[in-house]
Amino acid sequence: MIFFIKFVCSSFSAMTNDNFLNPKIIEDFLKPDIKQSIPCIQVFSEVGSTNDIMINERTLYPNGHTCFAEKQNHGRGVGGKKWIAVENGIYLSTSWTFEENINSLPVLNQILGINLITTLIAYGFDGLSIQWPNDIVYSQKKLGGILIESKFTADKEMYVVVGIGINLTLSDKNKKTIDRKSTSLYEVNNNVTLDNNKLCARTLESIIHSLQSFENHNYKNIVKEWKNYDPTFNKNIQIHYNGEDIEIVNKGIDLDGSLIGEYNNSSKTFKYNEAKIIKK
Repeated sequence: MIFFIKFVCSSFSAMTNDNFLNPKIIEDFLKPDIKQSIPCIQVFSEVGSTNDIMINERTLYPNGHTCFAEKQNHGRGVGGKKWIAVENGIYLSTSWTFEENINSLPVLNQILGINLITTLIAYGFDGLSIQWPNDIVYSQKKLGGILIESKFTADKEMYVVVGIGINLTLSDKNKKTIDRKSTSLYEVNNNVTLDNNKLCARTLESIIHSLQSFENHNYKNIVKEWKNYDPTFNKNIQIHYNGEDIEIVNKGIDLDGSLIGEYNNSSKTFKYNEAKIIKK
């Protein structure tokens, strides 16, 4: 049985009147095997950050507890960088606990990204790709992102929160405010009829599937799959590293999720907290 909570924190909603997020409807769309892994679904009309709620405030269950929000005011990206949430998007965070420290946690970014893209493609949104380490893009424009945060519990287990944001539509105001080229599911394919609750369910399924399979995943297969979804593979890209902008040839990812690049006629790996791709 799933525990449902609907919090109405303000009169604002990013959804149309017939498309409000409803925890019971989201649950109804979930596949039976996934339902068993989700003890609680919360829906907020407005929050600061869904990840903050799962990390600091209202975590009821260590595995599968999920929080959705229709509006997010203080989202963030990797390294605490501000995430500018659009008026019409999907924002969710899910908790999971591993019994020991996971040194390869950055690889979870890649697993989540691949599973999320395949989910959205199945929904009717073709042509999506991944930009290292955690962006979902379309035609070099950002569609969504993934943020993984973790902390240790009193029992020395690793408590992980996976946050995902996806743009449903973009207003002219959003396009002027966001500091890089961005897009939305509507712009990817406006012929798809979006049921926000169904899309939330499918997104949640991709997260749970990723978390369940993570520890036993074949990392070599992830490295191979990544190349199929990264359009800049084997191409020149610019990254910011050690305080300067450099150009490398993108050679994919390593087994620990690091970016591999050819630089100065040699191969070098760049960890996600050491380098970032310069967005155009």
